[in-house]
Amino acid sequence: MADYTSLGIEKVTRQARLNRALVRCPRDGAVMRVTGSRAERRDGTAESQRFVGLPSGRDWVVTELDLECPACRRVAEGIAMAGPSELVAGERHV
Repeated sequence: MADYTSLGIEKVTRQARLNRALVRCPRDGAVMRVTGSRAERRDGTAESQRFVGLPSGRDWVVTELDLECPACRRVAEGIAMAGPSELVAGERHV
């Protein structure tokens, strides 16, 4: 069973695409922490790697996030981040 409803995941995804450092839990409003991520190399080699937390350095583009609420311990895994072509005007990755 998923920890969040589909609407909750949609809210988390929207927030993560705007600013992955400030994603709030849809249940209690606490700032969620990144527990894992998947990222691809920027150099176009299509190399993808799983990380605990976030990758360090600018060589990686985060494609998915795993988040956990420190208050209620609910998780949201595999949150898809927008690719450069999907960004809407005004959105940014932090």
